[in-house]
Amino acid sequence: MKINKDINGLVLIDKPEGVRSTECVNKIKYLLKAKVGHAGTLDSTASGLLIILLGKNTRMFDYFMTQLKVYRVKLQAGAATDTCDYSGNIIFKYEKDFELNNKALDDILPGFYGWRMQRPPEISALKINGVPAHKLARSGEDLNLKLKSRAVFIENIKRINEVEDNCAELEILCGRGTYVRSIVRDIGWRLGCGAFVKSLRRISIGDFKVEDALSFNDIKDAGDIKIIN
Repeated sequence: MKINKDINGLVLIDKPEGVRSTECVNKIKYLLKAKVGHAGTLDSTASGLLIILLGKNTRMFDYFMTQLKVYRVKLQAGAATDTCDYSGNIIFKYEKDFELNNKALDDILPGFYGWRMQRPPEISALKINGVPAHKLARSGEDLNLKLKSRAVFIENIKRINEVEDNCAELEILCGRGTYVRSIVRDIGWRLGCGAFVKSLRRISIGDFKVEDALSFNDIKDAGDIKIIN
């Protein structure tokens, strides 16, 4: 495919749940015939803002990686899964009767603020010796010693609705390399009951917001694509 070197800029995509970030990138590349990249992927089980970089703007990857991101996540307490979200197999279930309440959750959230060491999920795209961790984990390899914790920054976490049926919605403002699935996993262990992600949506990256993005499902041809210069 011949690349059109005159196309530069950004495309804001609202990625739906169930679609891989690479599908979005490849579709834009195919329709625009442009050099493309992205400003941070989203899990296929997540939805929300995906920034596609075009032409010379692919050089802005590191800039966008430094920008704070906002996520909305639904936390389901009472169990843990191997993927840290709803798509995985349950590896722990809290058998005692309990009811998560607003105060119990609110009391522990400030303990996650600031710089902290975070262990990424085993089912992730993070590479170990050039191989994605999820491939190694699904092949049965023990990643206990190979998957290293790393420093991440969490600016703020707040509960944005009432806890109901052991489920709560949180808004998280965090920095580069932070896995929201790991935050929810660690909250669950701090509560003592386990927790996993029921749904996850990226709301913003820096000054760019999902409400200004084009739904991926609405992109049919190049004329549907709005390029920000």
